[in-house]
Amino acid sequence: MAFITITDLKKGLQEELINEITRNDSAVIDHVISAAIAEAKTYLRENYDTDTIFAATGTSRDALLVTFTSDIAIYNLIELVQPGIDTEDRRARYKRAIDWLKQVRSQDIKPDLPLASSPPAADNITYGSAERKEMRY
Repeated sequence: MAFITITDLKKGLQEELINEITRNDSAVIDHVISAAIAEAKTYLRENYDTDTIFAATGTSRDALLVTFTSDIAIYNLIELVQPGIDTEDRRARYKRAIDWLKQVRSQDIKPDLPLASSPPAADNITYGSAERKEMRY
């Protein structure tokens, strides 16, 4: 089971619109959900245990993260629609979700999410010099 489901998407977009956009193709839903989760992970990966966070299901999920990840998925879904449909509200919600994820990444906001067990390695390169030796003859 994915971190967000079709039920979560239905809270932000009417079921009839979802069916019309996807033409009842569940593969489209799976794709937009996977893409939304992948996008959210890119912002959280540095400081948080994303495997644990996105493996959660049901009420063990962080409600705010579910909302924002669903908003990203719905925005991606609506982008599949032909031009001419007003998507300003969806675009604003998407921007709000991305702004929140950026603030979490920069640690301006500290959600109640499991932290990464060890900080990511910056580089595999070590630098420095040998200890100074004084030689006298």
